Amino acid sequence: MRKRRICGASLVEVLVVIVILVVGIFSIVRLFPGGFLVLERGKEQAMAAQLNKQMLERLKGRLENLPEGIYPVKYTLAGGKLVLEVAFDSIHPSRRHKSGLAMRFPRISRIRWDKPAAEADRLEALAKLVEARATPADAPTGLFAR
Repeated sequence: MRKRRICGASLVEVLVVIVILVVGIFSIVRLFPGGFLVLERGKEQAMAAQLNKQMLERLKGRLENLPEGIYPVKYTLAGGKLVLEVAFDSIHPSRRHKSGLAMRFPRISRIRWDKPAAEADRLEALAKLVEARATPADAPTGLFAR
């Protein structure tokens, strides 16, 4: 009689292979968590950039969101020794600040080494700028009128 050959793998061999694969997959996942975090952050940043782009396009279409203008203002600091030029988009009356004024998006545009402190604009010049922007004729006048 002839002996029959048995082809295939036993259940024990299949289980050993599965365990080896699972251990290998877990070791790879454990070795590269930084890579997975970078991929996730990249995905989030791409989504944020897309949302930002959509919002910017929506805001560009609305004229009331555009700044009124950029006005140069000079400030004095350090006992009148340093003159800074501050640019901003708009200025409004404010009850929160001691000066009574609030700037929208202020930024220091440059240091004016060529200007003495006596030539720098004062708070009164900013108040006049706000009053000059007053809208209708029936609106209350004065910086703090409400």
